[in-house]
Amino acid sequence: MALSNKQVCALLFSKGTDSTFSCNACAKVYKKGNGYTNLLNHLMRGHPDYERDARDAARAQNALGFQFVDQRSRDIYRWCQW
Repeated sequence: MALSNKQVCALLFSKGTDSTFSCNACAKVYKKGNGYTNLLNHLMRGHPDYERDARDAARAQNALGFQFVDQRSRDIYRWCQW
């Protein structure tokens, strides 16, 4: 399951002031506008493996190590099981 832009940024950045975020990997500070474009552009340019890092960080925060399944996949599985 792919992480949303918001989830990736929440995992790989620390919130500074109201509109600034600090990269957890290199400590550079970036300003967040209406979306996450600035933050994601930094990750794409400076940290090419950011998607893997975000998945690893999400797994580390999941204390039981469960993989969560999205609602659509769960519904399809239940339909097939029925």
